[in-house]
Amino acid sequence: MPFETDKGGGFKIDASDLLKIGVYPERFDRQIPFWETVNGVQYTEFGMRRKAGRELVHDYKIAPQSSNTPMRGITATREFDTKVAYLGDLKNIYSYLDRDPITGEPSYNTVGTGYNLLRTSQGTIWDEGQTINIVAASRSQGTLNITTDTPHGLISGINITLDGIAGLGVNPMAFDPNGLQVTAYPTGASFSEYSIYIYEDIPTGNETYSTAEATVELGDTNWDDSGTTWDEAVNESDQWDFETFGSFVVGAAGSGKPVIKKNNVNFNTFYNDQVSGAAILSTNIGGAGYNLGDTLTTTVSPTGGSGLTATVTKVDAGVIVDFKITNFGSGYANGDVVTFSGGTTPATATLTVPDIDFDSLECFHRQGPHMLAFNYSKGAVDYSTSFAWCSADNLDNWVGAATNTAGSLLIREAETPIRCVCQLGTGLAVYTDTQMFVVNYVGLPNIFGYQVALEGSVGAVSPNSVISVGRKNYGVSRDGFFVTDGSSVQMIGRESGMNQFFRDEVAQSELAQVYGFDNSKENEVVWGVPIDSASITKEIYYNYKTGQWGMRDQTISAYLDRGVFHTALSADSIGNFYREGNVPSLDDPSVFAITKAHDLNDADRIKEISAIRVGKEGAGSPTLSVGFSSTIDATPTFLDKDSFIIDDTFKSFPIRAAGRYITIKIESNGSADNWTITNLVVQGRMEGER
Repeated sequence: MPFETDKGGGFKIDASDLLKIGVYPERFDRQIPFWETVNGVQYTEFGMRRKAGRELVHDYKIAPQSSNTPMRGITATREFDTKVAYLGDLKNIYSYLDRDPITGEPSYNTVGTGYNLLRTSQGTIWDEGQTINIVAASRSQGTLNITTDTPHGLISGINITLDGIAGLGVNPMAFDPNGLQVTAYPTGASFSEYSIYIYEDIPTGNETYSTAEATVELGDTNWDDSGTTWDEAVNESDQWDFETFGSFVVGAAGSGKPVIKKNNVNFNTFYNDQVSGAAILSTNIGGAGYNLGDTLTTTVSPTGGSGLTATVTKVDAGVIVDFKITNFGSGYANGDVVTFSGGTTPATATLTVPDIDFDSLECFHRQGPHMLAFNYSKGAVDYSTSFAWCSADNLDNWVGAATNTAGSLLIREAETPIRCVCQLGTGLAVYTDTQMFVVNYVGLPNIFGYQVALEGSVGAVSPNSVISVGRKNYGVSRDGFFVTDGSSVQMIGRESGMNQFFRDEVAQSELAQVYGFDNSKENEVVWGVPIDSASITKEIYYNYKTGQWGMRDQTISAYLDRGVFHTALSADSIGNFYREGNVPSLDDPSVFAITKAHDLNDADRIKEISAIRVGKEGAGSPTLSVGFSSTIDATPTFLDKDSFIIDDTFKSFPIRAAGRYITIKIESNGSADNWTITNLVVQGRMEGER
């Protein structure tokens, strides 16, 4: 950095270029260029910017959706003459229609139920749980706060059972918290060894409870507060891996059976004994005399199927145009024709039943007219290093035959299960824990083939941990962050210390929750990461234009690149659905950036900072503070007199801070802030040596 001195020991430093250098979280201070700790700022070619926030679209905790588990997947498509997003938590799938065709307003619905994705990894149970006393309990702003009489050792994302909590005095409880609950961050932090926080399905409003007879059943012992798994988990936490096929949507659910939504509003299990869709074809009758909202029952099919019911969603002069299945029934065969009740002339529809038989499935990915499935099981038979594909333009046909183009292939060189599949140029990059393969369309008779691409410092940790950007993939392996073009790999987080930070701080047992997306609007890739927790607690982002890193504390557990929607979409671990980056507001607007302890290349002399000049653009009034310390690793002392509010004047602010090591902090709390710091000039003088 430009460093000017005069004969009297004065100095002037233009640190404007250092503003643009991102965070270096795991390097020795003298090796850090400038920023050591950040939360909520990003680094561009223009300076350091307060990272944009997100706009709440809908809270799916609200009835009738009543989500009470983390969101684990998002996709979007165009149908019903509007834009539609689908979100999955551990139990249900929800829809968001940008404009409902009936009301003309946005609509929110539950369109799939009965799932059971794994919240966290599951390993050996080391001993039985315990029950401890609760000494205080209250509810405020959607959070339940519990205080125990002894340290509990819990981490976030753990099931607990509350009992004996009662109303205070003669007042009945407005909300009864007793029963099964799930702990939330910051439970497990060192300052929360007596406190338990719960967000899921907790209504807003304030309430204090009586805890005279209250207890909490902790379940199985947590051996430390870092989320350590003491043996390798047999089952890892699940994510949804959704994929679209025109207006059809399929979803891989990890340890459970896949799902499908085809010619319909609602999802059903995608399996060979379930109806995948129904349509009024040219060979069917649309009927007459039907009205919007009519409830339809069906006759027993020729093969004995029964129980399918539907609701009319669109009519044209009494003729059924569209309908949604409300009960998929059972016992049907592919091609069955059913007759609907009602109308002056009954309508008929043709059902489809697939031949797919995957009892678990990790990843779906579309390639041309085929849908491919990776890492699946059939009964007790494991195909974790294999992939299969459906016949061309036929999602229901997965069993290969001479009359179709369906098939499957074993990746013989794969040493561990397939974790993730990502577009890479015209092919598909297929990742295991430590390997990368490229799958390509090869045409008849084989349809698809693969080749070994890379091994070693490449791999994936979850179905959504690798991101396609142009003709490159950015991803996360157990070793840290990387970028690859398929022929070589670069560990992009090595120089900054981000990879070391990731390896040291991430909850290794919960790597399967890592979720990334391409924030193309801001030239960055973003990953939600479980740092020292059993759930996502931090965003780590990398600007692929400038090569700089940033991070912020957040609980976003699923993302979707912009495409169908003009903005990226996201959802968090407590049921909120957002548009990303189009507003400055955040649930917690506090952001900050703190430099390393600077000795200005002379640790023996006292430095006195006398003035600082800061360039700022955009809204907001961030505060700059100057701190001092006597050693490089000591906590800096910040005094109120050594701080000022940054304005747009670029004027010089007088400061009187002195020490052997100098630290600068910039922070902001404005919910509407969108400032960028463009220039930083520091003036001072060297004092005597020690």
